[in-house]
Amino acid sequence: MWNRIALFIIKNRLRLIILLAILPSFMAYHAKDVEMSYDFANVVSQDDPGMVYSQRFKQTFSKDGNVLVTGMQDKSIFQLQNFRELKVLSDELLTMEGVKAVISLPNLITIKKNTAER
Repeated sequence: MWNRIALFIIKNRLRLIILLAILPSFMAYHAKDVEMSYDFANVVSQDDPGMVYSQRFKQTFSKDGNVLVTGMQDKSIFQLQNFRELKVLSDELLTMEGVKAVISLPNLITIKKNTAER
């Protein structure tokens, strides 16, 4: 049997070399269209309320939920006591496990133009 395989390879060496050159070239040409998908496998039904909410969240914010944004509407936020309480809340959130950053009014960076050095 090995003799037959060796004889086939020797007789058809040019065809096999061409085939070995064409096939990887064909695969490399189509490899440019390969895209990675970072979606998890759909183990939950698409009509599950949690999944519907998650998909709607992704469509609205174009992220998969690793950012939490909260807002508040309070005219008295700039009163000293309320502002201090917001600072305490921001600091407490920052100490929680998994929280990398908290952006809130008390810890915003103010950018000012440096006119003294101009």
